[in-house]
Amino acid sequence: MVSCKNNSSFTSTLNKLLNNNNNLIALTSDLGFGHFDNDGSINFSRNSLVQFFQGKFCNDDKMLSLVKRLNKLIIAGNLITCPENVDRIIKNSYKFNDSNNKAYKAISESYDDADEYLKYLSSTIQVDLMPGSDDMSDDSYPKKPIISFFLPKSSRENKIQFVTCPYKFKLGKAEFLGTSGK
Repeated sequence: MVSCKNNSSFTSTLNKLLNNNNNLIALTSDLGFGHFDNDGSINFSRNSLVQFFQGKFCNDDKMLSLVKRLNKLIIAGNLITCPENVDRIIKNSYKFNDSNNKAYKAISESYDDADEYLKYLSSTIQVDLMPGSDDMSDDSYPKKPIISFFLPKSSRENKIQFVTCPYKFKLGKAEFLGTSGK
């Protein structure tokens, strides 16, 4: 992310990036599927992300050139937001059966929504999906990739890769190592 205090500094940073012919990567996290979105801001942010990679927010040729050089998007964890009552789920407990069913249904719907979104997003850019603390993966480190069973539509796409956390990869001559923040 480029953070600049004034427009001339941003323009200077943008020009440096444009004069370099290397590929670029983008990072995001906490897409928040399953989070109660009463004002629509989370959905707006997700849709804006796709439109950015499609070049729809580029108001000049320099910015469009920059977007075209983006090689991949890394989603660094927390694709979904677990329901608040998920900690109360007790396996095989009849006392909490209704609560369990609601929580499991909410998690299932979250993954269905995320699956549709990832399928659409991966049609515009290569996506590497790293597990976070709320995603269906093991709790210990290193975390295994999110199980593709939960995302059947997007997992069939060639432009999505389920990766571990921490995640190490190489782009050109640069090596990267990152975690989902835990």
